[in-house]
Amino acid sequence: MARRLLLPCAVLAALVLPSAASAAIVAPDLSVSSVAATQGAVAYLDDSGGIWATRVRADGTTGSPLPVASGQREVRDLQVVVTDQGETVVVWDATASSSSGVVRYAAAAKGIGFSGARTLASVGVSTSATPQAAALRGGTVAVLLRDVRSGTSQGVLRYARRAPGGTFGSARSLGVDGVQPQVEAAPGGGALLAWGQGAVGHRSVEVATAKKGATLPGAASSVAGNVSSLTLAAASDGTAWVTWTSRSASTSGFARRTRAANVSAVGPVQNLGNVAYGVPHVAYGPSAQPLVAWNAQGPGAQPDVTLASALGAGAALGASRRFDAGGFAQTLAAACLGGHDVVRAVHPPGAGDADRTAQRGRGGRTRDRRSRRARHVGDDRDARGRRGAHRVAAGGRRRRRRGAALEADARGTCAYAQTRLGRPAAIG
Repeated sequence: MARRLLLPCAVLAALVLPSAASAAIVAPDLSVSSVAATQGAVAYLDDSGGIWATRVRADGTTGSPLPVASGQREVRDLQVVVTDQGETVVVWDATASSSSGVVRYAAAAKGIGFSGARTLASVGVSTSATPQAAALRGGTVAVLLRDVRSGTSQGVLRYARRAPGGTFGSARSLGVDGVQPQVEAAPGGGALLAWGQGAVGHRSVEVATAKKGATLPGAASSVAGNVSSLTLAAASDGTAWVTWTSRSASTSGFARRTRAANVSAVGPVQNLGNVAYGVPHVAYGPSAQPLVAWNAQGPGAQPDVTLASALGAGAALGASRRFDAGGFAQTLAAACLGGHDVVRAVHPPGAGDADRTAQRGRGGRTRDRRSRRARHVGDDRDARGRRGAHRVAAGGRRRRRRGAALEADARGTCAYAQTRLGRPAAIG
């Protein structure tokens, strides 16, 4: 039976539909198995190996589904970016043969369709390629990927750039191996990069910067050790934080500022405490204030899931605040900011903003006299990679369907992302 992909007021990855009051149908009659989203576009894979994309206008309306590529085998790591020149670029990795993989891409200029899939790089093992894409200032697109030769466990990181209206240049080797590659835009047209380096148990977080027009980043520096999973998040002014988890008897989360206003400014390590699943995520307020959110406790003897968040100022994070997410399993925390003040997105009633904080009602629904317009500015790669159609109404209601969703109303109330059946509860 065909499923239709329905987007809420925005999707997990920073899609902003400011005036949408209900879900928008962006992929009619497609059996969708993987979805990626960014502000301005959504890409998705159907069950026959076809990749599609839909543009999302600033007013929340959507264009027609556009074919990107067909007949793709075992597609993974689907990415979509929209440049400040209006181009939409979709990147993915797929199986090329029994012994090799390929990273492909397709681009569409503003107002027209995609011109066909092209090869960005051939890789030894497609499952390890994990390409990550970012739209840089000035219309350039950057991709960081891992190339592991078939029959080995060692690989090399490669960095590639595409100028506006052009094709990707050679994916150049960084000369080091790394896992979980991350890339973010920096002011001035450059890029910020991060990856995990070393064996499990001895893995470090490495960060580097690439200047505008550079074919390779500069020298990398280590900012964390004993890393399991990691993320990199950058604000529009170039402030950047990395978050990671470390496993011993339990899994702990950490965060650290690496840049401030696009200048290297490594801050102290911030211990977030227990992380039940996933990796902590970061979003930014208007003045580059970081908001870190994570899963603090999973269901166990106490059936409810607990989410936590911490608001930063400068290089430090404030005290964490915990929120009862209800008795749902596999809850995925993602940072989100609403309205004009990051504090309102995380502070519960009693923190000096009680009149602005929606209160949880029966069945997990939220009540707020203010606007129900919703904004999503968080991203959770784990959630994005899970399968299922998503539908969330702006007021906090959720249909009982499999999937994951994150929502925040314009005043800043955040609802959590979940992967089991049920309705969301307000967390702040």
